[in-house]
This record gives sequence, C-alpha cells and structure tokens, in this order.
Amino acid sequence: MLRISFINVGYGDSILVEELHGSRRTFSMLVDGGPPYAGTYCASYDLRPARMPAFRYLQSHGIQSLDVLFLSHFHIDHVGGMPAVMKACACGQVWSNYRLPDPACLEDLNRVRIESRTAAEMRLSLNLLAEMQRMAEADGKEIEVLGEQQKTIVLTGQLQADFFAIDPALAGRTEKLAQAALNTADTAKAQRALVHLDGIQNAAGVALRLRYEGVRILLPADLPHSYWRSYLKEPDSLRADLLKIAHHGQADSMTEELAAAIRPRHAIVSVSSDNPLGAPAPEVFAMFDPEVHLWATENIEVQPYFPRAEPHRAVSFGIFPDGTIVAAPELL
Repeated sequence: MLRISFINVGYGDSILVEELHGSRRTFSMLVDGGPPYAGTYCASYDLRPARMPAFRYLQSHGIQSLDVLFLSHFHIDHVGGMPAVMKACACGQVWSNYRLPDPACLEDLNRVRIESRTAAEMRLSLNLLAEMQRMAEADGKEIEVLGEQQKTIVLTGQLQADFFAIDPALAGRTEKLAQAALNTADTAKAQRALVHLDGIQNAAGVALRLRYEGVRILLPADLPHSYWRSYLKEPDSLRADLLKIAHHGQADSMTEELAAAIRPRHAIVSVSSDNPLGAPAPEVFAMFDPEVHLWATENIEVQPYFPRAEPHRAVSFGIFPDGTIVAAPELL
C-alpha cells in the first residue's frame, strides 16, 4: 500500500509519502517542510492545536529516517520546516529545485538592512536553504538539483516519480537574481533582487507525479496553470487520480481546461483559515466535476464545497494495488 499524508502545517505544503507492506514501512519521502517552527512563525502553530510542524508530525508517527527529502522550491512555506526535519530524521537523499553555490555566501546579504517584508522572507528562505546544504554536507551528501530536464526516478519496485522540467529561462533567472542579492552591499539592489526572486519562485518550482500500481498522483507545488499549457496538447499526459491543487487553491492554480485534463478522483488543497491572501478561491473548486472528492488540510469552511468539519492534523490517502483510494482526515 502507498500512504500519502498531507500534513496540516497551515499555509504551506508538507507531504509524507510512505510505502507500506503490512505494518512495515519500506520507503518514505517528505515533499516540502511547511513554514518554520521558529520565531514569529511559532504562533501560527501554537494557537491552532490541529496544526503540526512537519518534524513533529514525523516524530508522532515514529519516523526517524527518510529515504528522500524533496524541496519543490524555496518559498518560506515550503523550505521553512526542512532544516528541523533534517535535525530530527536521517535523510538518505536530498533533492531541491536550486542549490546555493556556497552556503557561506549569505554572510554579506545578512548584514544588509532589509525593510521589505517580502525581501526579508526571501532572505530567510535562502538562509534556510543554506542550512539544509550545510547539514547535508556535514552528512557527506550534496543536494541534488532537479528540474533541469524531465526525469523519471524509480523509487521502489512499485513506485516511480516523474519530475517535470523548469523553464530554462526561469532557472537562469533564479540563478541571476540569487547572485545579484548575494553580491551587493547596496540595500536597494538587494531588496529589489530578493523581491524579484520571490516573484518567480512559484513558476520556477519542480512538479512531481508519482505512479504506483497504475495510480497517478500529481503534486504540482505552486506552479501556475500557465506552466501546463504545452502539456494540454497531449491527451492524457496530465491524467491523475489524486491531485494536490497548486498554490493553495489561489486563482492562478487552475483552469477548466486543466481540470478536465487531470480528471482526478480526489483533489486536496493545502490551506489555512487565517491566511491573508484570500486562498482558496471558491471558483477553483467549481472547475472540477461534481463527482470529484474535495479535501482540505485544515477545517476551512467554503460553502458548498467544504462544510464545517472537525479539526484534523492531516488528510491521509491509502492507495491499494487494485487502484482503490481510501481517504480519511487524521483527527486530533
């Protein structure tokens, strides 16, 4: 059986993938780490008991090691919890959409006075990515960059992962903006580079599709619907039985044409009831066939799609070899 748990980390993504043979866990992968449990971010978790930092969720399930840790992109709500996970769990392989040339290169940027909140969050994200790299290097590993080309990786005998390619122009832009931020002592230039870097990170993320015994699971990170335009020309290329709706269900995540191409049986959105961005957008859910089962990582109320529900720590999907998918919220 394959179990995929979408952890309630508030506004962010953290997805645990486990292959189980009976009660024995034979493979585990964490996709993204949610926001950090540190500083001002702690209140987001502490004031809402159903939310749980990724590292704590893993601990509560007795997970002390991961075969793979994968970062789709380095926005704070994805990279934030990754260093804490690496401290709590031994990690076999670490993958990301980007790797800093040198984790020590942030020293100059950290001395620059940053006033923009967006720029400050992006600087923190780069520091968290650098921390990931230092921890991987201390363990004798190097973070492997994915997304330079479409790639399939065999994870187990029954589980394969397809990683989609980043637009080369966006990958180059990420590198250029990161270097611009890292190599200037000018506050205005550093802020401008960080804000622009923040602005392209969703589109520069790496989407992942898992295939298990004929069942397909599409995890598109925060990619905008425009990314998939070329794939819509290929019938069935995006078909998935389980879909994580991109970008927390914001309006740029979906079109009716894309929803019709994916045709999921189940779709889940990673959300928080207190986010200031108006996510999720109700019109996104209206694009799916009425027979699609809709789920949310937090007990949001969006009528008629999400009635009031009990608080839950995660939504877990059990995927069986015969193609059956069983979903259940993990209640407190």
